[in-house]
Amino acid sequence: MKKVCILTWHDISAAYSCLLYLKEELGKDMDISLWGRCERDKIDKDMSKNYHSFFETWYGKFKGIRVVIARLHAFFIALGYNNIIINDLDFYRIMYFVKFLFPRKKIIHYNTEIYDGDVTCSKSIQSFYRKHSNYPDMIIECSAERAEYRKHKYGIRKKIYVINNTVPQKYINGILAQNKCIENFFDFENNGLPILIYAGGCNMSRGLKEMIDSAYSFEDRLN
Repeated sequence: MKKVCILTWHDISAAYSCLLYLKEELGKDMDISLWGRCERDKIDKDMSKNYHSFFETWYGKFKGIRVVIARLHAFFIALGYNNIIINDLDFYRIMYFVKFLFPRKKIIHYNTEIYDGDVTCSKSIQSFYRKHSNYPDMIIECSAERAEYRKHKYGIRKKIYVINNTVPQKYINGILAQNKCIENFFDFENNGLPILIYAGGCNMSRGLKEMIDSAYSFEDRLN
């Protein structure tokens, strides 16, 4: 069975749980190990198999140095795998050196953010990414529009594949089958009105003004 390692520094217990679903889907045919930042007790027990936490290592409690040591640790983790999936720019630079030293290893770059766009990171990492944006063997984005944007913004010459970072339908069906009303979990003042749910970052570059204007136009006719 093919062994694959997924490396991320994101908190996959919340917004980046798409990585857990990715692990579950790939795990049907492959031996998948996932290294992330959050502790194991934050992960659903059914999905915690082969999950490892950088925070639960000997260096995990040392805030000032754990990021640096985790990158070195990731280098040695990668030595045990021929197929490595990296998330965003967390381990992008260190895996570049892994690929340089061991060119037969396959590095897959799975993107859930647009750096220097959605979120920020150090200028040195941004510069490194712009210079070496084509080194991964495969690049994956979470929407077709973002794939096109990334291709032009960073001069990527190869095809970018798309995997939507949404909850798989089988999990949604499981939730719907429980027949639970969301009103039971929130103390709405106006029960019975439609419920609008927004998940994700919200700032001026992500349409905050438009969201406020749109919500205002409903005149309290929704929760």
